[in-house]
Amino acid sequence: VLTVDAVMEVQLTDMEFTFFFDGDASIGIDDFYYSMQLSALVVINSDGLALKASKSDEILSLGVFAEVNYELLEIIINSTGKDVTYTVPEDFVARVGYDSVTISAIPPGQTAPVDFYLSVRGQGYLDIFSGALRLDGTFSILIANDRMEMSIGAILDLPLLNPLGAVGTLGFASGGVYGSIEISSGGAPLIGQNGDAFTLSGSIRLQINTTSVAQNVLGLDVNTSTGEITGFTTTSLAAQTFYILVAGELDVAGFITMSGRFLLLISSAETRIEIEATFKLGGFGSLKAVGGAVITSSGNLILLISMERSLGLGPITMSGEFTLKINTSSQQYTIAGVAIA
Repeated sequence: VLTVDAVMEVQLTDMEFTFFFDGDASIGIDDFYYSMQLSALVVINSDGLALKASKSDEILSLGVFAEVNYELLEIIINSTGKDVTYTVPEDFVARVGYDSVTISAIPPGQTAPVDFYLSVRGQGYLDIFSGALRLDGTFSILIANDRMEMSIGAILDLPLLNPLGAVGTLGFASGGVYGSIEISSGGAPLIGQNGDAFTLSGSIRLQINTTSVAQNVLGLDVNTSTGEITGFTTTSLAAQTFYILVAGELDVAGFITMSGRFLLLISSAETRIEIEATFKLGGFGSLKAVGGAVITSSGNLILLISMERSLGLGPITMSGEFTLKINTSSQQYTIAGVAIA
């Protein structure tokens, strides 16, 4: 069964062609059906082509086993170098819920107009066995006269596991390349819950920006109270920066804990390396090592080497601490949370 409920207008003059469509459509029987909401605007004139088409709330049901929901699929093209605005006919306003459509000369996520761009964005989820497995995803592609960029992200939600997120952005702009890859379980353990007998958490982040200005990249949105990954967000990546962060923790019944972190940052202001490693064995003690170095653009060196040991076996205990700090600059720096004056 096919059902369509829509409004449409076509205008053709000596100066311009305009096509407008907005409506709902569905097809299927019983548990197998397909439905979507579609809106489209096409304007062609002496300045060029402006197009905006989007599908939302599109559902593909595969019976009781799976459901695919395209919350948004949008395509925008503007080769006019100008904002293009279409006024919706008064008779259509009550039906569509808006009175105008504007195709901006500024690409999505950017701040300045361009002569030409093509933007494709999508967002949705795959649900299997009524939530037993859910995959939320988002992607975007931007091609403009000054850049090309692609971003993709996914959050996987499985039984017995906390959500695991992965996002990536790769872009080519005037003067260089920029990109970001992030894989993380947020602040929450990937396996288990805080207080469980076994928990595992971790994150990896790799970012680079060789251009002379800050660039926006796709990142994970993490609830700072619970550590849970809740979605995606846009973050700013500083100019002329290279950054790597690898961190993780394994906890077994609160008796054995292993955690570590490695950070490398290269920017126009400094080069920074930080390393932290901690091993705890219940009541038998712990070993901790922290180190790092910063080399500033003016040639100053800031160095930290710190080791702590506390071990015990019955009446025998061993403990000690060694710390080396060097700072050849005139200002205070912080390495791995330790202030070095």
